[in-house]
Amino acid sequence: MPGWRSFRDVMTETHFMRYWRYACIPGIFGGVEEAELDENGRTAVFNALQVLLEACVRTWQDHWNPGTYICVDESMIFWRGGGEVLVLYQPRKPTEYGIEMKTAACAESSLCLHAELTEGKVRDAEKEYRDQVGQSTAVTLRLTKLWAGSGRVVIADSFYGSCQTAEWLMDELGLYCILAVKTGHRGFPKQRLIQQVQGARFTKAFMKVDVELEVGRTTFFAGGFMDKRPLLLVGSCGTSIDAEEVTRDRREWMDGSFRTSRYRVRQPVMHDTYRRNFNAVDLFNRDCFGEHSLQMTVKTRSWHRRYFLALLGMCETNAMKAYRHQVKHITRWDWLVLLSDKLINNPYLEQEASSSGEGSSGAADDRPGPSRRRECGN
Repeated sequence: MPGWRSFRDVMTETHFMRYWRYACIPGIFGGVEEAELDENGRTAVFNALQVLLEACVRTWQDHWNPGTYICVDESMIFWRGGGEVLVLYQPRKPTEYGIEMKTAACAESSLCLHAELTEGKVRDAEKEYRDQVGQSTAVTLRLTKLWAGSGRVVIADSFYGSCQTAEWLMDELGLYCILAVKTGHRGFPKQRLIQQVQGARFTKAFMKVDVELEVGRTTFFAGGFMDKRPLLLVGSCGTSIDAEEVTRDRREWMDGSFRTSRYRVRQPVMHDTYRRNFNAVDLFNRDCFGEHSLQMTVKTRSWHRRYFLALLGMCETNAMKAYRHQVKHITRWDWLVLLSDKLINNPYLEQEASSSGEGSSGAADDRPGPSRRRECGN
């Protein structure tokens, strides 16, 4: 089909607006915003959207049991205007400017399971764990505390990676981790590892230390591996044994253009595990906040409309991820066609209409609920 593919290609705006009316939060889209502030300095609009976000998170968590690995990263909702939200710049995201959310996703299905709005330095300092640890550690603990004691492994990039985060995940939540380390290297043998691996490609170096925590003596590993550049990791699981050989792509600027080449590499299990799972949130962001996302379907100058559409799009993307994992792989376009068809020809609306009719015995509601919880890897 010619042209770019989006929701406008499969559903008319008139039909979309019918669903829009039912999805609206009272007091937000019907007219003037509520200007009065509560004791926390927030309007009723902001509080209503926060309640919606929390309800979405509970629904995702009730209906999906993640696999072994939980990935923590950031998501960006496109927005360049004003409002009650904090607008930030994050390079290398599908939308670089916008409203930032800290998110946690199942690494196996790249399905989003937790999201938290970034509200600024002052308000974020009042959140849980912040009075005990730094910002990145506190965010990681809040996003993953639901799975405390489950023995899962938290995968995160250098914004969250530090020795402190690794210790608190094990001590406070009983979770293992593999974290990248760059700037937050206090207590981490960064320079020693770099000196050992920067001499030649495909070299590795590992160190370990036993730390006394409340849960008992725990062994932490610090590892470095030299590929294109040194990758330094800290973790409470994984080994230095080489994993299976994999093929990687490399792009280099040569003679005025990029040249792509492929090469084979065998890296340690710890680094191989990190590379296989660290981009789960990025895969979610690509489908949810990219050019063809639901948030781009309706143009608006109101921050709350864009935020609301983004939350709706996160639910839609999660549904697609679950369908791909549990039923079959489906392209983004085919998913939009399937979803639009189910919304237009909604069998549940017909059941509700027939059950509310006079003299009707009613139709059984077979919609999936918490008892039909899906699991990764099972």
